[in-house]
Order: sequence, then structure tokens, then C-alpha cells
Amino acid sequence: MATFTYQARDEFGKIVRGAMSAESEDQLAGKLSNLGYVLTRTRMVKEKKKVLAPSGRIKRKDIIMFTHHLNTIEASGISIRVGLRDLAEQTENEKFRKVIENLLRDVEGGATLSEAMDKYPQIFSELYVSMIRAGEATGSLEDVLSRLAAQLEWQEETRGIITQAVIYPAFLLTAIIGLIIIVITVLVPRIMIIYTTTGSPLPLPTRILLSTSSFFRNQWIVILAGLIVSIITYKMIGRTPGGRLQIDRLKA
Repeated sequence: MATFTYQARDEFGKIVRGAMSAESEDQLAGKLSNLGYVLTRTRMVKEKKKVLAPSGRIKRKDIIMFTHHLNTIEASGISIRVGLRDLAEQTENEKFRKVIENLLRDVEGGATLSEAMDKYPQIFSELYVSMIRAGEATGSLEDVLSRLAAQLEWQEETRGIITQAVIYPAFLLTAIIGLIIIVITVLVPRIMIIYTTTGSPLPLPTRILLSTSSFFRNQWIVILAGLIVSIITYKMIGRTPGGRLQIDRLKA
């Protein structure tokens, strides 16, 4: 489906300009006719690139509340345009408010809700958009939104359970790693002094342990630099659209 900019006249002869999605100019003229406009001029525009919202700025809970509100709007018979406008005014998350305002602008321009959402793959997953599209096509958008809200809540609860289950092992692993570092860098060198003073050859495992201890004590700057570079690289990747998308997919 292409996007057209158009110029039309209403029943009073007033010029109206805007943009709308349609399969062809004839379909565009039909859509405008249903709105009470007569098409006078049109031009096809290139498809806009999908917009990627900043990573970490819009939480799953925001999307859950947004879906619940859309479901309430659809159930009450309020038009999507009016509902989106109210949601934009009520949303506290400024980043998400801008997204909703963009959705409203696209819908007012003639795009369907699913077409507008499809521009934000970081916020609305492919499954989410596909279900919205199916609901629009079958006239069951209310049921689809209800199922989506329930599914998103289940995912959020599952993520919380997994997070709680991982916290203790992660803390325990960190403590073990810290203990190993202390043993290698502090205790082992002191113990090794006793063995080396005897002049007898050391067994292979002992020599490996001693070399490891020496590496950690003498190359700690290299290790620290490697960690810092890894963190900076992760942050830089997270600032790129493609990198943010991949990171969010790994987190999901």
C-alpha cells in the first residue's frame, strides 16, 4: 500500500490537504469521497522508514496500559481518533506520548491503526501489529485488544518470576567470583612463598595456579580496561537503531 499526498475540496469548496494510504489513486479518490471530499490533485510519496523509539524509555507496563485503554475505547464505541487523542493527553511518559501523537496523526491521515503501529517495531511487535490488523479486518478489534492485554500481562508476570529466580544465583556467582579473585591475588602468592623457598620443583597444577595469580596481579589494568571497553561497546551498540532492536530482542 502506497502513501499519497492529496489536495481535495469539501462540499463547500474549501481546499483540504493531507496524506493517506491507498492501493491506487482510484482507491484514494474513493476514500476521500466517503469523507465528503472531491480529489483534485495527488502525488505518491516514498514510504517512510520505520521509526525506532529510544531503548529503555518505554516500558512494557506502558504498552499494557495503552492496550487496556484502547480496549476500553473500542468497547465504548468511541472512535480511535478521539481515543488516541485522549490517551496522548493522559500519558505521563513523554516519549510514549509522542508516539501516540504520531499514531493519531497517521490515523487522521487515513492510515489504519495497524499501519501506524507498524512504524514502531521496538514498541509494537510484529505479532502485536498482525493481531491488530486481523482485528481490523474481521471487525473483532475489541476481542483482539483484550487478548493482547492479557498476553502482555502474562509476559510481564513471567519476566518478574524469572528475574526473581535469577537474582539469588547471580548474587551467589558474583560472591564466588570475588572470593576466587581474592584467593588468587592475595592468598596464593603468600602460600607460594613457602613452596618456592624449598627449591623443589613445583607440580604442574601449582605452576598454573601461580601463573594465573601473577597474571591477575600484574595485568589487572588490562583486565579492567577490557571490561570498560566491553561496557562502552555495549552502550554504543545500544544507541544505534539496529543495535537497540537486537538488544531488545535478546531481553524479550
